[in-house]
Amino acid sequence: MTAILLAHDFPPMGGGIARLHGELAQRYPPGELIVSTPQDPDAADVDTRFQSVVDRLPFGRHGSKTLPGLLFWSRRAAALARQHHVGFVYCGNVKPAGYPARWVYERARIPYCVFLYGADLLSEQHKYHHSAFKRRSGRAILGGAAALIAISTWTRDLALTVLGELGLDGHGQRLRIVHLGTDPDRFRPGLDAAALRARFALPDGDGRWLLTVARLEPHKGVDTVIAALPAIAALAPDVRYAVAGSGPERERLEKLAQGACRTRCGMGKRDSSSRPRIRRPSPRLWAGCSAMRPWHGG
Repeated sequence: MTAILLAHDFPPMGGGIARLHGELAQRYPPGELIVSTPQDPDAADVDTRFQSVVDRLPFGRHGSKTLPGLLFWSRRAAALARQHHVGFVYCGNVKPAGYPARWVYERARIPYCVFLYGADLLSEQHKYHHSAFKRRSGRAILGGAAALIAISTWTRDLALTVLGELGLDGHGQRLRIVHLGTDPDRFRPGLDAAALRARFALPDGDGRWLLTVARLEPHKGVDTVIAALPAIAALAPDVRYAVAGSGPERERLEKLAQGACRTRCGMGKRDSSSRPRIRRPSPRLWAGCSAMRPWHGG
């Protein structure tokens, strides 16, 4: 059965949601998935590596959120569904991908599921609290889904709250948790960490680590952890905090980390092949530091 993935976030765009959609397209049986996604200047460099067909819209992510863009995307998705005899639609997020998913359902009665993420649901919750239209559209998209897929228990619980506030309490029976996976050939216990410690100038020893691996966005809460580090260090001096990622919050978070260190922390170049120049403070001060270098390719 051929399926369509409506993905607002898709490689070469960075971030966890785009990565999830890319992995789905890469691992889906060849010829059985069509990806409908906005245009990207670097799309030609990545689309050919996927086993699935990638159908790019003639505009970027911003255009896909406008009314003309949504109408075009919806009609294009319906045309793809008819052309390829699609039997199911994967909706990459509630909005904007939910609009073309609902459009296809209304016109071709092709069922769809919606992937749910915490930030997506929090954004939707804020919108329908302030807009009757957003409330109606959210209710239509979530209420019409054949299945709702949450990526964690926390997201499932938030989804149940959202469904209740939208008057869709009974739709919780369609909600399932599918945890995010990893590649066991690359991520497994027992690997030698010596080279990694040397590469990122991480101190040796048996200290405990807090670790965040994420795109550095405001809603990720990394700043909250950094602010709490002095209090954590007072109770547990062996605790250290490392952050792997890049994004719009990186520069601000580096400054916060330097302040929490109470010492100078040079972060070095952002080239992942070079070693970061980080002064090694005492273990207690390391608890207030953050090794914020982007770990590309991992």
